[in-house]
Amino acid sequence: MSILSIISDVAERFRALVFRRSEERELAEELRFHLEMEADYRRRSGASDADARRESLIVLGGIERVKDDVRDARGTRLIEDGVGDVGFAVRVLARSPGFTVVAVLTLAIGIGGTTAVFGRHDRRFWRGRCGAAPAIAVLATRAIGAALSARRH
Repeated sequence: MSILSIISDVAERFRALVFRRSEERELAEELRFHLEMEADYRRRSGASDADARRESLIVLGGIERVKDDVRDARGTRLIEDGVGDVGFAVRVLARSPGFTVVAVLTLAIGIGGTTAVFGRHDRRFWRGRCGAAPAIAVLATRAIGAALSARRH
């Protein structure tokens, strides 16, 4: 895959995300065109208008299914679903501000505490000793590994 094809792919995905409404309009227009072309072909073959449209929809496989397939092929489905999920979460959290405050504070305390403990542990056990004597880290790692494997057996 060349760099130009990668850039083109990223640009197309960006366009699909940013200009989503126009992409959807273009998709609906194109599907309408193909549906009409297929219906015209069926009418020329002798089918009535209603039968031609119904048979065209069957041949096409259903408008919404084709739209979903095209959206999946764009490669932006994961991002679109993620944005929708975040929007839903914000709406739900906005409805219950008390729960939101408790959840945010719990996350903040948990993340802050974990960061503080890791930072202290990192400074105390690894950076201080490994910089001066790397052999200590090797010995400690081997001792911990031996202790864990003895515990398993």
